[in-house]
Amino acid sequence: MFKFKKSEPESTKHLSTNDSTEVRMPEQERPMLKEEKVQLQPSVISEGAEIEGNLNYPGSVQVYGKFKGNIKAETVNIGESGLFNGLLVVDSLIVYGKVLGEVKCNKLILNKTGSVSAKVKYSHIEIQSGAIITGDLLRQSLEIESGGTIDGKVDKYAAKKDNASAEVNDKPSSSQK
Repeated sequence: MFKFKKSEPESTKHLSTNDSTEVRMPEQERPMLKEEKVQLQPSVISEGAEIEGNLNYPGSVQVYGKFKGNIKAETVNIGESGLFNGLLVVDSLIVYGKVLGEVKCNKLILNKTGSVSAKVKYSHIEIQSGAIITGDLLRQSLEIESGGTIDGKVDKYAAKKDNASAEVNDKPSSSQK
């Protein structure tokens, strides 16, 4: 039926037809299967660019210019020359530049050149020496392993998870007196 010359790229898929004839289709011409996830290129806001508005993107956003507004994305990277002012709702936020406003993220990485002045809701946070962070920090979830204890006060919203065997002691421990 169809046969491509041997000079075709090696990145080809083998398809078979009803008459058991083999067809080789180059990768770039192969139809996308439902299960395959599209590999998105990062959306880049270059240094010198100034943007105001809202951005919803299912992949990665890199900000090297100025952005004022809201961004909802999987990952946002604020470069050293980047300035963000608004609401960020992301799975992962990496900051080398400056963030102002409000952040809701699973993971926040604040590098030594980065600064965040915002209300931040996070699950995991990494702050390098030299980084600056001001504002409200609120951990979104608190998990205590069975048998674990906490010395100090725990707000009711943080202790909602059913950990019947975990103990919360809101009296200062002897090391805190």
